[in-house]
Amino acid sequence: MSGSPAGKLVSKILKDSDEQTKMIIDEANVSSAGLREEKVTEIKEKAETNCEKILNAAKLEADNIIRRETVNAKIKTRLKILSQKRKLLDEVFKKAEQQFESSTKQEIYGKMLSSLIIEAATAAGGGNLEIFLNGSDVKRKLPVKEISKTVSSELGSDVNIVISKKTIDVVGGVLVQTADRKTKIDSTLEAILERSRKDLELKISEILFKDLVRK
Repeated sequence: MSGSPAGKLVSKILKDSDEQTKMIIDEANVSSAGLREEKVTEIKEKAETNCEKILNAAKLEADNIIRRETVNAKIKTRLKILSQKRKLLDEVFKKAEQQFESSTKQEIYGKMLSSLIIEAATAAGGGNLEIFLNGSDVKRKLPVKEISKTVSSELGSDVNIVISKKTIDVVGGVLVQTADRKTKIDSTLEAILERSRKDLELKISEILFKDLVRK
């Protein structure tokens, strides 16, 4: 610590405080020669009080410097940990994306896609909705009428869903858009993964830095 910038600054503060202390006491001793004993006592007491204030202020400033340097060191260390965890998350989510892509070739994916459409259409608020799919999914025989009835039952209002002829470049999932284009619900597999990743990163950051925030 003594060799660091903070250490040097602390040493300087304490040295300056010590010099000021000696000056005050020297002044008191010089003045005492020509003053009565009670006046000498008063001056010395005042000098001691001032010295104590100076030393306390110096100690407080030194403690603050040390605390700031300690906190900065902790932040740097935890940022490195966060960076490492993000790299691990990259690997995990890359594998998850590969698994998602593989799942789109399985029979169960058709039911999952219908569920995603129902959830997204419900979130969009119903009405006239257009859904966007990738090149493979747009060729699927999706039960659009049944999906519309399910969403209509959920919302208690009319729902009309049509599949757009325009395809989107995604692994899977669906993008739902209202007829007026004011509302879009992104339930593509990539968007779902990205939202999950952000939630995980936020939780990791909170765990790593919550004690520093409290201070």
